[in-house]
Amino acid sequence: MLIGSYGEMSLAKARETAKELLVRVALRFDIAGEKQERKADTLEKIEQEKNTLQVSELAAEHFECQIAGR
Repeated sequence: MLIGSYGEMSLAKARETAKELLVRVALRFDIAGEKQERKADTLEKIEQEKNTLQVSELAAEHFECQIAGR
């Protein structure tokens, strides 16, 4: 399992994270399943953001339709 890349976190933090993960595995937590859920949640949020109009886009659309009369 990848904890982080070099330079992204300190050695002490990597060791601490590894210990926490080992404890979770020992307690029979599904670490891989949790990672897949986080990834799916992130992808869902990205898709929602793609489908959401930005305020500037909405304002431009309103201006063109209502004010400019196009």
